[in-house]
Amino acid sequence: MGRGHWLAGWLIVAGLTPGVAAGEAVDRPGIVVHLVDLTQQTDRDLAVAKIEVERIFRVAGVEIIWAGHPIPNPSSVAAQHGCIHPHVVVFLTNSQKPASEGDEAGGEATREIGRAYVFRNRIVAESVHHQTDPALVLGRVMAHEIGHLLLPLHSHIPFGIMQPTIDFAPIGLHIFEPGQAKTIRTSLMTLASR
Repeated sequence: MGRGHWLAGWLIVAGLTPGVAAGEAVDRPGIVVHLVDLTQQTDRDLAVAKIEVERIFRVAGVEIIWAGHPIPNPSSVAAQHGCIHPHVVVFLTNSQKPASEGDEAGGEATREIGRAYVFRNRIVAESVHHQTDPALVLGRVMAHEIGHLLLPLHSHIPFGIMQPTIDFAPIGLHIFEPGQAKTIRTSLMTLASR
């Protein structure tokens, strides 16, 4: 287990959540993520990516609820889970423009419609080059793009999951910065109360 995973795991076991001040109650808002795989990922790669997304958001104090495709009626998902959660859609797709042509973004998000696009072909090519598991990086990019859907505009920071470039390092703190984690929780609780 990498150092970042070990530390994040230790923080969860110890009952500490980065982004939550000591003594502050941790409400675990949730978000329903509809994952539309247009790239025919293997079951193993999808499972690894989903686990990484769940880990990143769990450390931020947020529950990820996976919903299938096609996108169901939000009220049926609410009834299934006993509460109402905001929804986003993540499309796993391939970019028509490879990273070698100058655009190295691993994904993009459109806040207005709650949609994120994650470019599998770019992630796999760069992961192989950096000798990192592409499925793990796929999960990080998914979490990053979902973060863009929940955070204010211009939410890139120099470190953590919201840095502007993909971090291919096998170890590190691939999590939301504490202030961003709190913003995400507040945003989700506000959306859920509408």
